[in-house]
Amino acid sequence: MVGGTTGSSPTIAQPLGVFVEPKDVITVTKAMVEIYRDKGSRQVKAKARFKWLVEEWGTDKLKKAVEEKLGKPLENFRLDSLPLNDGEHVGLNPQRQNGYFYVTIPILGGILSTEKMLEISEIAEKFGSGDLRISPYQNIVIINIPERHVATVMERLEKMGYPMRKSPLRWTTIACTGGLCGKAPESPKKRAIEIVDYLEERLGEKLKDLDLRLCISGCPNGCSRHMLADIGLQGTLLTVDGKPTPGYNVYVARRLDPTAKLGKLVSKAIKSEDVKHEVEKLIINYLKAKGE
Repeated sequence: MVGGTTGSSPTIAQPLGVFVEPKDVITVTKAMVEIYRDKGSRQVKAKARFKWLVEEWGTDKLKKAVEEKLGKPLENFRLDSLPLNDGEHVGLNPQRQNGYFYVTIPILGGILSTEKMLEISEIAEKFGSGDLRISPYQNIVIINIPERHVATVMERLEKMGYPMRKSPLRWTTIACTGGLCGKAPESPKKRAIEIVDYLEERLGEKLKDLDLRLCISGCPNGCSRHMLADIGLQGTLLTVDGKPTPGYNVYVARRLDPTAKLGKLVSKAIKSEDVKHEVEKLIINYLKAKGE
């Protein structure tokens, strides 16, 4: 799949029409990067993206260029439908290796202190194999935990302040760096924590099996993939009493609107302190539609 982006001009990636074996993935990827390096536009910064080269050339020309760089043809492959797997490992789960478990820690908003990182590392070394994984949802995974240590690990994590038995939203909510990059009107990370805390207080057990992704980006650049989320929030500024005020545009896709491949705008310029109510309404309607 080539040419996709979630930035200010979001685009669905197109199939290149080839099959690449795992052993060739790095070589083919390198060829594409070098083609973009040599042929991509540098006239305007906003157009200096791989997707614009794909749009200008089309997939047939790009495929031919890759094959020429590799010095061999690629195997043709027709992609009729793309199987999507946008799930996240929530909480404690058994590994394929009998008697071993892995635990995914919900780092809500991606906020992690040095002290907690060191403690997580200590837990991994003492009760696992010392290995950690990082998920696309900003969470940390401790692997290779023997069954006899599971209860201790879960207790340690709870004492650290990680609620390991709360709603899946704690694992499937992500937020961009926001205020740290200067493009967001406020901190999306802090707003993410506020929203999830509010939803758990209001909806409680109704969220127990909720399979939704909440993604919060501070600006249209979409670093938290809000245009691909079930519920996506994009930071914006609105004027209240003549003063610029932080707010969010609200998008839905996937499970809330199966017809939307990319986020569909459903609410515009909602004040930051009110956006949790908009998210609550969307979830309540979703649960009603499911008959829950």
